[in-house]
Amino acid sequence: MDPRALSRAHRDGSIWPAVLVASGAAAVTGLYFWNRKKITSAVENAVALPPGAPSSSIKARLTTYYPFQKGLTDAQRKMEGGPKGAAGWPKPGSGGKRPWPEVHDPATGGRVQLATLEMHLSDPARYPFCACAGDPSVWPFGQRVAFDAFPRAVFRIVDTGGNFKELNKVVRVAGLEPIDICVNTTDSRKQLGIPQTAEARIVSGDNWQRGAAVAFDRAGKSNLAGQVVDGYTTEDADALARAVSPALRLGDAAARAIAWTCRNRAARGGRALSDALLGEPFCALDANPGAEARRVADDVLGASADPTGGAIDFWLPAEQSRLKARGDVYRKAAARGDLATAAKYAGYADYDMGEAEVRAWQERVGLVPSGRIGPVEFLRVRSAG
Repeated sequence: MDPRALSRAHRDGSIWPAVLVASGAAAVTGLYFWNRKKITSAVENAVALPPGAPSSSIKARLTTYYPFQKGLTDAQRKMEGGPKGAAGWPKPGSGGKRPWPEVHDPATGGRVQLATLEMHLSDPARYPFCACAGDPSVWPFGQRVAFDAFPRAVFRIVDTGGNFKELNKVVRVAGLEPIDICVNTTDSRKQLGIPQTAEARIVSGDNWQRGAAVAFDRAGKSNLAGQVVDGYTTEDADALARAVSPALRLGDAAARAIAWTCRNRAARGGRALSDALLGEPFCALDANPGAEARRVADDVLGASADPTGGAIDFWLPAEQSRLKARGDVYRKAAARGDLATAAKYAGYADYDMGEAEVRAWQERVGLVPSGRIGPVEFLRVRSAG
């Protein structure tokens, strides 16, 4: 039986942490047992780069956004944007100054329709490029770039967002220009193997603003670095506050320990905190964290003493047993043909592991308890030897 960690939003006033497990799929824990899916053979049919190598490149930090993913909250939907690219773009050489004239896809004459990397790779004739978001003061509209990880794909900068523009631009790593790649879902990064950093090779003159030049002098720079404390940004602090908020009902000490677990988990995976929390959520997230959650998040980001002993995961053993008990009700009702009761408890059908079974699984994957605060038990990686 291969358990999986079920990432759930908190519901009915309860918090659903990392390790509420059910059987049936590969384990997803702080140990990052990710399996990268193979890209389909349709990649081989993607369009090739035009003759001649790109003339130059910019060092970039790659993130992903997923405007077509189903089930997003209103706040997430606002963050990810709609199905169309930018409506306006600054004039080349203006440094991003407004007003911005309207821009269009030259193939259709209308506003750009976004296409994800998966859509482009599977059907390049229908989707001739993968949409990317970037800083309008750096990139001409429609600028084509290439990445070594996807040598036969076409990427174009046709979208932007608040974290790319003007005083709000966030450059997480000095010298690395942020580029957001449009993908299907939050899982796409792992499935496609999109690297965190890469050389964005520029196809010189291939853009939709009459071959305008890329503003190399503005790349990798921002007016607002977004630093909260050394190594963390306002984006990290906001993501951590979203994780802290639903945990506050467990008490201040537990919430702080959960925040530390999030911090440790991201560090172990070598990822930015916001990427780890928002990219592959492993605990409940509140779209609108309050002042107390933000205060706790800022405190933890600035602290040095870890109260969890290096925990990278947490769970509520009693909650796990309660979920299994409800799953048992479903299974028994289904077995005896009690359709009404089975329907009532259908949401618990996958929960077939109680506390003892989960502890056995934790032992197998190398997780051991590092401490407990109230109902929350924290888990660290077992030391070698």
